[in-house]
Amino acid sequence: YAYDAQGQLSKADHSADRDRPWSWTYDRRGRLDTAVDPDSGTTTTKYDSRDRPETVTNSRGITTWTEYDELSRPKRQRLGGETGTVLSEYTYDTAAGGKGLPSSVKRFTDGLPYELKVDGFTSDYQPTSTTLSLPPSIADTWGVAASYKYDYTYTDTGQLKEASLPATGNVAAEKLVVRYDKDGLPLSVSGKDWYGAEAVYSSYGQLLRSTLGAQPNRVWTQSTYDEAGGELTDQQVYREKKGDTSVVGGNLVSHRSYWYNNAGGVTSIRERSLGIEERQCFTYDPLGQLTKAWTAKDQNSCTAGPAGPDGTSNATAGTDGSGYWQEYEYDLLGNRKKLSEKNLAGDTTKDAVTTYAYGKADGSQPRTLTKLTKK
Repeated sequence: YAYDAQGQLSKADHSADRDRPWSWTYDRRGRLDTAVDPDSGTTTTKYDSRDRPETVTNSRGITTWTEYDELSRPKRQRLGGETGTVLSEYTYDTAAGGKGLPSSVKRFTDGLPYELKVDGFTSDYQPTSTTLSLPPSIADTWGVAASYKYDYTYTDTGQLKEASLPATGNVAAEKLVVRYDKDGLPLSVSGKDWYGAEAVYSSYGQLLRSTLGAQPNRVWTQSTYDEAGGELTDQQVYREKKGDTSVVGGNLVSHRSYWYNNAGGVTSIRERSLGIEERQCFTYDPLGQLTKAWTAKDQNSCTAGPAGPDGTSNATAGTDGSGYWQEYEYDLLGNRKKLSEKNLAGDTTKDAVTTYAYGKADGSQPRTLTKLTKK
């Protein structure tokens, strides 16, 4: 990093690419004047007499002009300058209970306005109702309503209690109700049906058990966590069958166990359900970048790696044929350089290799993906 005489950041680069740094310049009043990004190019900002950004011009020469109200809140944005095409408009203070708050935002696409309006606020400044309005021509073309209204109520602690959703197409209007426990954690969500019927938490707020859906199509999930780090270590998912009143072991859909390294990265996922026995294994480099991922023959361990010392494959397609063996390489900037999708039998002639190229021929956009080559 480098700084100017006023202590403002003026340059930043990476040891792997010193020739194409990020840079910033400032005017005499210390306001950001230009910002140069090796990939996105140069952005120039000009200010009005009250130090508010008035025009911003990007590397493609596109300029946006911003108009402010007397409180310096953005009021209108135009393309090119103060007489250009309107891009967006903002209003404030007009919603019930919303003094000092945004009332509406209007975005223009091809000259047509799309507006989101807040109809009112609670005493805690939470929206009680919003209306989304579409251009009539768009609504007619697509056969949808020209406006949609949403209503909200809240608990005494400010959490969403009810949300009234408008009818959309063939989906009828609906009121969603959310219930919470004494700690403010959601217990259930219902509307025209039970979407979340039950939730049980640990003393740390971790979800231990949940019930989704309504009879006779409920799904139960049970989870356990590492006592020291709090990571998810085991999760079981069961589906309901006719006549069930609670979890039945024979209705197991998925049973997954998870293992982690000291940095918190997932090193293994084991699936045991519905005739499937699968262990996925993952290794990382010192920077935490994924280097190898494979489905192991050994269902109890990943220590053997995807290949033995003699090159024999330790990866397997698994009982359902979804197994894989992938290896990754990166450049010094952290960009993916190579992906090798290895043949599960260890036949290197059948590997699928994808290489990644960055930057344009003229040296610009050095960190932008420009080409994929697969062999």
